[in-house]
Amino acid sequence: NYLICHKDYHFNLHGSCGGAEVATKSLARFLRRRGEQVWVAAQLNGPDQEVDGVPYWDLGANFDTHSILLLEAGWKVAYVDLGERQVIFARLNSNGGG
Repeated sequence: NYLICHKDYHFNLHGSCGGAEVATKSLARFLRRRGEQVWVAAQLNGPDQEVDGVPYWDLGANFDTHSILLLEAGWKVAYVDLGERQVIFARLNSNGGG
């Protein structure tokens, strides 16, 4: 299973795209055609939709980079609930435990 998160700017599914959008869509299509489950989460210029068998989820206009900052600060992803579209983070201690 793959969850691709495009976070830098709004994502246009239909229309002109920059290099990052083209690369994201190409990777998602490649993984899907290989039989993988893949989702893309981004600030879409429109509602949630499925394109080429890949579900695209809108992160909303107020999406912030808090989760990215947590990862950069040493937090780890502990759990991803795809149904609720929620990611749970955990801080590991210096021994590697929770």
